[in-house]
Amino acid sequence: MYVIALFNQEQATSLLQDRRHHYQKTQKQYQHKTQEYDAITDSIEKQKNLGRYLILKRRLMVCATELEWCDWAQDILTLNQNK
Repeated sequence: MYVIALFNQEQATSLLQDRRHHYQKTQKQYQHKTQEYDAITDSIEKQKNLGRYLILKRRLMVCATELEWCDWAQDILTLNQNK
């Protein structure tokens, strides 16, 4: 991302799309693991997995932030292309 200014518009967009795809895929994996935690009905087992759940939720937040950033960066690229 640091050298994105060296890329043409098409390359930069492709780079952002790749990044977006990566975080979407990762987000789905974490959502699935979170659903597994939510399905645990035994309170002792749920307590044992609490740390894992907290980390998963944090990772989901990071994914959401990265996806939001990709949208923002694409908007900036589009604005700069139109100048």
